[in-house]
Amino acid sequence: MPPPIPQQPELVVCLPDRLSIALFIQLGRVVRNIDRSMPDVEHDTQVAFQAYADDAVRLLAGLPRLYVFERRGLEQDPGLRALATQLEARPSPAPAAVTTTKAGLFNYLHPDLIRQHLGVPVEVDDRTDVPLATAQAMLTREDGSDWSSLVLEEQDRRIEEAKRLLVTQVATAMTPELLTARKGTANVTRWLYAIKLNLPRQFYD
Repeated sequence: MPPPIPQQPELVVCLPDRLSIALFIQLGRVVRNIDRSMPDVEHDTQVAFQAYADDAVRLLAGLPRLYVFERRGLEQDPGLRALATQLEARPSPAPAAVTTTKAGLFNYLHPDLIRQHLGVPVEVDDRTDVPLATAQAMLTREDGSDWSSLVLEEQDRRIEEAKRLLVTQVATAMTPELLTARKGTANVTRWLYAIKLNLPRQFYD
């Protein structure tokens, strides 16, 4: 019988925010249904998650980190881009950073599920701002208002609500077949493999 999984984290996986973390875990669950040799990031206590904004949390200080960068974030934030360049150049057998091939994590979701679970049509390609497009479609369905008529704070609130619904209702319904249809399986597998390389112990089902 293998020894128990350590109860203390060995790696901190850093993503933009808490909803991104929840979405990452859901996508990881989908890939685990295809390849059980990939780490179970939802239950493996060797893995902890942290949002970029929480990077100063003392509890996780000193632990190795793996940053998951969204391509759109790197394009829009010079500071984040500089950090990614620095981490990717760091000599190490295990990567310290990975980047989405699509604009962001939400671009791995399938539009059929958005229509089915949220009741709005959203065209999803590799560049779509999926939370924004979803929020705009939901506003149109609600009362036909023009998005540009909303104050910035209301736009932000609606985008955050769209993100929450995409994570809690759409991502939870993703399947291996739908992820493959979005051409996302290889990329998500690469993220999980990067985590695997950073873990001192490997546990398989």
